[in-house]
Amino acid sequence: MIADAAAGLRIARERLPGAALLPVFVPPWNRLAPDLAAALPGLGYRGLSAVPGPPIPGLHRLDATLDPIDWRGTRSLREPRTLLHDLAADITRAPERPLGLLTHHRVHDGAVWSFVGALLADLLRHPAIQVLDLREHFGAPAMDMAPTASKSQVSQIARTG
Repeated sequence: MIADAAAGLRIARERLPGAALLPVFVPPWNRLAPDLAAALPGLGYRGLSAVPGPPIPGLHRLDATLDPIDWRGTRSLREPRTLLHDLAADITRAPERPLGLLTHHRVHDGAVWSFVGALLADLLRHPAIQVLDLREHFGAPAMDMAPTASKSQVSQIARTG
């Protein structure tokens, strides 16, 4: 897995202009082995986006916190009230953590696209929401080094109120 992650970043660097590349690892199914996670900074990765987990020295995290798909049932949109309840509970539990919307664009159906579009429109109109600049977030020199969330002051799609 470590060799594959190294090869993936090497290939991306060969094929993408430097300014277009964000060296952020997004593991399949949003989960990864601890050994692989620990190796990512040494491979040249600056960030990680997966299911919420502990900080990894040398990486900025920006994790997926809301998955709109009912994977074990309809494989379409989860119950919208449940999604919104889960979102509110997550905001209450960790108001400093950025929101991360997990998207599966290849399997989204009309109901998922409609919900995601309406949710993003509502969030972006809210005065407590700021959009995260991914280049600033993942390019910032301060990395997560302790068991607390990043203290980055960059604008972010986060709960600020």
